[in-house]
Amino acid sequence: MKNTLYILCFLFIIISCKNNHNLKTETHQEQVTTLKGKVYKWVSDSIYISHLPFHSAHSSFTEFQLLSKDSTFQFQWKNLKEPIIVSASPLKSFSKMIIEELIYENLTEDYFYSECLKFIQNGNTIYFINPNMTTEIEITANTWVDSLSEKRANYFRKRGVIIPKNNKIRDYGKSIISFINHSNTFNNHYFQGFFELRNQIDEVFDSYGSKNFTMAIAKLEKTKQALLLNLEENKGKLLHYSYQYFKSDIEFSAKKELLKYLTFRKKETYKEIIKTGKVPEKMANILAFDKFNINPIVLKTQMYNEYVEFYINFVMNLEEKKYIEFRPLSIKKINVAFSELPKESAYFYISNHLLNIKNINLFKEKYNEIITKFPNGELNEKLKIKFGIKETLANTVYN
Repeated sequence: MKNTLYILCFLFIIISCKNNHNLKTETHQEQVTTLKGKVYKWVSDSIYISHLPFHSAHSSFTEFQLLSKDSTFQFQWKNLKEPIIVSASPLKSFSKMIIEELIYENLTEDYFYSECLKFIQNGNTIYFINPNMTTEIEITANTWVDSLSEKRANYFRKRGVIIPKNNKIRDYGKSIISFINHSNTFNNHYFQGFFELRNQIDEVFDSYGSKNFTMAIAKLEKTKQALLLNLEENKGKLLHYSYQYFKSDIEFSAKKELLKYLTFRKKETYKEIIKTGKVPEKMANILAFDKFNINPIVLKTQMYNEYVEFYINFVMNLEEKKYIEFRPLSIKKINVAFSELPKESAYFYISNHLLNIKNINLFKEKYNEIITKFPNGELNEKLKIKFGIKETLANTVYN
């Protein structure tokens, strides 16, 4: 009986240890997010994935794979806590251009005066990747050869893009995309069609731009609410992150388009607002946002990031009572960004600006300040390389 008791106790210990081991394994199991598929009419043997969000640990870098013999690929990311937005392309040069135009050109005079090119929605293979899910796709590329003007070719050459002597480059249109898994089909198709839906906000000012300002604002608010209602009706079919992204993008699209409309089409109205310092109530309501209580998904949207540039410009114009269409980076502009934007947003906005400037001597103090305020910032290593400043200087304390 005694021996039997010992045996039972021994078995119990073994089983308990085994169960505890399994429990530990399950608890620490990695979560995997997957993008996989097959390509057609591809012009290279590789696929490049550009990470596009402005405010993210995953922004502004590219990864690539050689395609398998059957033209298939698979990318995986472990333990993603938030969604990522990526673009697929067959050439490294095009992938690099996507990042530069999307993240950096909106900070420059060229981009600003082009009235914010609709870069994402006009011809790229863009995917909104939800964490811990598998997205399976088939891509049929749409490419052609473009002959650039000498002026345009030289513009790209100055930015480091390799352009052949004959000025001919391969250009890209909107690829044909098929989703071949069913776990996320509605979300994927909604995202692909969302840009056309959001264009309705742009069209408000095409239709009402020549009419009075009050009518244009009323129509803008009505269009925004209609889009939000459509989104709300589909909320039950959308994943949480997708819904938050679309909602934020609609709201900040309205804000951005309003300031863009004033900047380029209603300058006299804008100048009057700046001169008097009186912002119409309905306009103020559209532009307002709570920087202390902002959804992190907002910071990933294209429209928020385009709005930020117009918004900071607007704030500086109001403060100085002086109408200026575009303000290049300055110490004051950095200070306004620190005071007006959510903390994380200010970091990425200022850092990307600093990475884009040519004269680093003017901004060494602000480089040092942002490194000190954000010692774990995702872009700090790039900033250190850009400014070439020793670690001891970066450790200076700012109040």
